Amino acid sequence: MKKRIVKLLLMSVTAGLLATGCGAAGSSQAASAEKSESAEASESMEESEDSESSENTQETKNTSTSENADETNDSAASENVEGAETTEESENLEELTDVDQSDVPADFLQNQCGKVKFKDFDEAISYLQDGQGYATVKAYGSDEELLAVADNVFLADNTTDDASIYAVDGDQVRFLGVVSGNGSSFPLRVDENNIIYGGDNHTYQTYFLTSNDNGVPLIMQKDYIYDNFDGTYGGFTRKDDTPRVSDDFVGGQEEFEALLSERDSLPAIEFTIVGNPEESTD
Repeated sequence: MKKRIVKLLLMSVTAGLLATGCGAAGSSQAASAEKSESAEASESMEESEDSESSENTQETKNTSTSENADETNDSAASENVEGAETTEESENLEELTDVDQSDVPADFLQNQCGKVKFKDFDEAISYLQDGQGYATVKAYGSDEELLAVADNVFLADNTTDDASIYAVDGDQVRFLGVVSGNGSSFPLRVDENNIIYGGDNHTYQTYFLTSNDNGVPLIMQKDYIYDNFDGTYGGFTRKDDTPRVSDDFVGGQEEFEALLSERDSLPAIEFTIVGNPEESTD
């Protein structure tokens, strides 16, 4: 009887141990399965993240490449436009250079009559309008008489501060250039050497007659001296009518004011007024 009881107890213990072992094994297997599933999920997530990261990186690269390409295209297009504009400007400049400048209206007289050349002084004068004026003068560098025409003549003394100079050149009358003063207080003047004076209280300008490299006569500045408004003075002077030979002005206030005083003591050029000045539109 005792042996039977002991055997039953042993069988019970064994069954319990087996049950426990199976439970542990099941738990272990479940844990392993959970770990496996977790690992798979983790790997899947990593793969997904890697894939998304790779796709984002690729998109970023593509976007960057696209933007760079757009910028490059825009830059190239801009350069092409600028290049085209530069070429166009250059072509326009060449076209302007090719134009015979003697056929382009150069002053008020040529613009109002539509002509740039006249057969003689009388024809040029005939195109002047009421209130405009003319005078015959000489300019240092030539003994030939020149025609000065003015768009505006001051009625108080028949002087002007701005005139176009014409000369007989072969079988025509040619425009030489413009000489300028500044208002009725600074009219055009001339000295005994036929140097024409212009300028104002801050500039000293003189003019003479010379010619360009092609032998065409023209009016050019002999002296141009100016006040820098800081106690210093600049400009150039020429001893004669040689156009490309000049010296820098190195004087100060005393020398500058002496030049202005000498100029203002010279006689002003008097003009003959055409027509009725009161009918002038100016």
